[in-house]
Amino acid sequence: MFTQAKLERRMQRYREFFEHPEPGQILITIPPYTYSLKQQCERIIHRPLSGWDPFTEAELMAENAVAGERFYMEHTEEIGCDYIPCVSPGYGIALCSAYFSGSEVTPGVDTSWIHPVVDTWDQLDALTYREDDRWVDFMRRYQRRALDLCEGDYCVAMLGAFAPSDMANALRGNALFTDLYDEPERVRRLLEVSAGAILSLYRSLRGYRYAPEGYFVAGGLALPGDGFFMSEDAADLCSPAAYREFFGPYTQRILDTVGSAYIHHHAKGWKVQGEIAKLRNLRFLEFSWDPNCPRPVDHLEEVMAMTGETPLQIRLTARDVYQNIDVIRRGRIALMVNVDTQDEAKDVVAFVRKHSKI
Repeated sequence: MFTQAKLERRMQRYREFFEHPEPGQILITIPPYTYSLKQQCERIIHRPLSGWDPFTEAELMAENAVAGERFYMEHTEEIGCDYIPCVSPGYGIALCSAYFSGSEVTPGVDTSWIHPVVDTWDQLDALTYREDDRWVDFMRRYQRRALDLCEGDYCVAMLGAFAPSDMANALRGNALFTDLYDEPERVRRLLEVSAGAILSLYRSLRGYRYAPEGYFVAGGLALPGDGFFMSEDAADLCSPAAYREFFGPYTQRILDTVGSAYIHHHAKGWKVQGEIAKLRNLRFLEFSWDPNCPRPVDHLEEVMAMTGETPLQIRLTARDVYQNIDVIRRGRIALMVNVDTQDEAKDVVAFVRKHSKI
């Protein structure tokens, strides 16, 4: 499949970012989930998540996502940011584990929930990844339809997956955190099973993706090699020592097998930022801005020191960009900027371009 010129122009900046790594490289995205257009596209179906039937409407859900991505790109082209348009299966957070756990999924407005299924350890042994699972089939159909519609103007990715820590938390629930002390060998077995499930899904769906040659897409960014988005949220509730002993080795196993990854976690996990950043072949580490937690941008020098040479992605406002540009330009950073208007978006992108080496 060819890559359209508009997408190819954006890709040139990513190639330079990774082929010639040096401080002062700044990428900037104004992604759809931080900037809601006031216009409404007639082709987009607006429903709460609970209003969809994923098992009969997988293709329609993909068509709807494609329409939304194309609408966004059409109306923001003049902004000139680095956002890489991408469509991937979505049915809320529950989808990241339901394909393996078999737990009943409860959808809400824009996310979904499940209950843990490993109340006793013998239940773990009963879990098996199945190619014909209905959620795996949903994702496969969704990605296949997105590929059918693709004309090289957007990318198609797999589900934004759990890291082994998050899958273990979904399967076991919050008992996981006392198990670290009471049942450490059981936890290692749980993490091993979790990593296996994640890799099985990758093998099932890796053929139903599209990105410019030699890259994959996650977090609105283009990243070299093969890989996918992973969330490491459960690890944020643990100590650096617990990450090193339990969670990190199994996340590293995913990276070693697949080749690389983009990892997202939360500002609640301030103490583990540096540990996650040490993972080999980690292409980008997103440190999320969350309510009731320190904002990474307000402690940017400390965050950059913890993150080391791993490229960092943070969310911030346009005002934050202007106030912190002298610190930002010392690192290799992707800025995910919240804006309210098209003019605000254009201004902040132009400002970043003047201060970036790419």
